[in-house]
Amino acid sequence: MDELISKSLKSFTERDLDAVTLYGATIHAMAFDTTGGDLLLDIDYIDDWVKPTPPRRDVRVSVAPATLVFHNVYGLEADILVFSSPFVISKVSKDMINDKPSKNTTWIISTERSGRISFLSSGLILSYRSEPTLLDSDKFMLTSQERGGFSFGLG
Repeated sequence: MDELISKSLKSFTERDLDAVTLYGATIHAMAFDTTGGDLLLDIDYIDDWVKPTPPRRDVRVSVAPATLVFHNVYGLEADILVFSSPFVISKVSKDMINDKPSKNTTWIISTERSGRISFLSSGLILSYRSEPTLLDSDKFMLTSQERGGFSFGLG
């Protein structure tokens, strides 16, 4: 039987960023809610890395469709290349004033081969839209059918 390397979360906020990572998450769609100032990302979130048990040698990943929402966004800047390959997050970092979240927290989403997005925001929440699916490690994203198409729903 496979051994889980990390523990599943169904949702998290900026306070949980030290315990979880957005590395490898594929961004499928982005939207900006002008009524609330929220930036919404429709992503495939890598929930767990599953360590192989012999004789199996390859690591597998548990992937869930999720919505990543940054609240009270302003000062949005994006440097994104044409989407010729998957739009994959390599790192999400934040620069807080006095180590406390505020509307002045600068967030930077760096992506593999695709650029970066930066903005100021008061915080984030990530919410699963369905249970994770176990995939081979060479496939880090779900098909449109597996994820239920594009969505910005919150669980």
